[in-house]
Amino acid sequence: MRVALMCIMEVVSWLLYFVLAIFVFLSSYFLVCAYLFPFLLFSQYALLIWMIPLNLNWSRGLYSRLFWKSVFLFCVTILSFSLVYRFYGIIDTASGEITKRYLTSLYFSITTWSTLGYGDFRPVAEVRLLTSFEAILGVLSIPLIFTMIWKYCDFRILETSEENKHKERRKLKVVLDDHGYWKQIDNNGQILDIKQKYYLNPCCKCGNSELRVERYFDLIGVVSPRMQFMVHCTCGHCVSGKYLAMTAARDWNKKNKIKNG
Repeated sequence: MRVALMCIMEVVSWLLYFVLAIFVFLSSYFLVCAYLFPFLLFSQYALLIWMIPLNLNWSRGLYSRLFWKSVFLFCVTILSFSLVYRFYGIIDTASGEITKRYLTSLYFSITTWSTLGYGDFRPVAEVRLLTSFEAILGVLSIPLIFTMIWKYCDFRILETSEENKHKERRKLKVVLDDHGYWKQIDNNGQILDIKQKYYLNPCCKCGNSELRVERYFDLIGVVSPRMQFMVHCTCGHCVSGKYLAMTAARDWNKKNKIKNG
């Protein structure tokens, strides 16, 4: 049910973007369209606020996708309003002249969205109310930005108990990745006995055949933890960084070939 809802919301989001593009284009001919497309943007913001907890409760790995979706929405907001300002023009406060240069309209849209409002330019009377809509959307964007930054920091903070687990793993002389640290998921119920699923060659260093496949999370260099597998021996020899237990077992057998004779 949750996956279906996520898919429906994603489809609705892109449909709203398509309708928004049509309304922005028509706003150059019909002023009423210029006042309708902001409500489509309000709908997009409401949809994004709804999607953030729904997606992250399903998987933290969706954070990156949500972050760029937020950035894309902010850019679409600024560009949409700048096009309308370009169609109808904005007034240079110093000279009183109306300009329709796009870069000037883009600058005015950014300062309006960020609620800076320097006052060097102002909109013509036809689209004056639009600046209020854009400013409200800009105010809505601020908590979304800080929410995404806070969630990023929350995902990357390690608890003290997890740091102790790293020390215990190093005491067991398990060789992990040379460029990162790893966290064991569970020492009791989530360790896979490879002999039940895969045939593994004995360790080429010590000849031991008591080997294990374990699941762990990569916590360094990524936004959200990614589960991977490793095969290791009690002597510390291991093969790690594989997304499938089958792939880890295959690579182990390649590195620990049985010598004939």
